[in-house]
Amino acid sequence: MISEIIIWGKTIPMYGVLGVTGALLGILYILLMAPKFGADRENAVYIYVLGAVGAMAGAKLLFILVEIPDILRALESGISNPSEIIWSLANGGMVFYGGLLGGISAAWWCSKIIKTKLTDYLVLLVPALALAHSIARIGCFSAGCCYGIETTSWIGYTYTNSLVAPNGIPLLPIQLIEAFCIFLIFIFLVWYTSSPKREPYTLAMYIILYAPIRFILEFFRGDSHRGFMLGLSTSQWISAALFIITVMWLIRKTNVCHWFSKNI
Repeated sequence: MISEIIIWGKTIPMYGVLGVTGALLGILYILLMAPKFGADRENAVYIYVLGAVGAMAGAKLLFILVEIPDILRALESGISNPSEIIWSLANGGMVFYGGLLGGISAAWWCSKIIKTKLTDYLVLLVPALALAHSIARIGCFSAGCCYGIETTSWIGYTYTNSLVAPNGIPLLPIQLIEAFCIFLIFIFLVWYTSSPKREPYTLAMYIILYAPIRFILEFFRGDSHRGFMLGLSTSQWISAALFIITVMWLIRKTNVCHWFSKNI
C-alpha cells in the first residue's frame, strides 16, 4: 500500500490525500442529490464544510482525552522535553466518535447562523458522511494506524515501513474491512432516503447500522492506544451508548414494530 505520494517535489501522506478525497466526494454527493430533495445546495455545503471542521476538532479532542493517562504517566516519569508530548498529540490520530459529535455540533451551530433547520439537510449530510468516512478509513490503512491484530490468514497484510503499525508482521486489514462495511452503509442510506417518509430517521439508521459494526470490529484491532475500561475500548462504550440511546429514541418517537414494517 502506498503511504505517501510526491507532487511537485513535496511528499504528501496518502492519509491526508484520501481524507480530502472523501470530503470532496461527500460534497459532490450533496451537489448532485440536493435538487432531488429540494434542498438549497449552498446551505447544504456550508453546513457540511463547517461540520467537517467541527468533526476534525472533535476527533482530535477525544483522541487527546483518551491519551490523558499516558500523558500523566509520561509527566510522572520526569520526561525531559514536554514539547515531545505536544508534538505527539498534534501528529497523533483521531477518534471517529469525537468527530461525529463535533461534526453534529458544528453543523447545528452553522444551521442556526444561516437560519435553517439542520434536520432538513440530514437526508443529504448523513450519506455524504458515510461516503467520506469509508474513504478516510482506506487512508488509515495506508498510514498503518488503527491496525488489526496479527493473523495467519491469507488476507493478512504486512507493513514494511509504517511509522505506526508494527512492521514485518501479517496484520488483519481491519481498516479495509471497516471501510467496506461503511461503504455498504452508504449504499443502503442512498436507497433508504429514496422514500420521503424515511428522511427523518436517516441519522438514526446510520447510528443503528454503524455502532454494532464498530463495536464488533474493535475486538479485532491491534493498536492498544484506544483507552480501555472493563475490557472494552472507548469506542465500544460509545457505540453501545449511542445504539441504546438511538433505539430508545425510535421507540419513543414511534411504534417501533409499526415503523419497521412501514420503513424497511
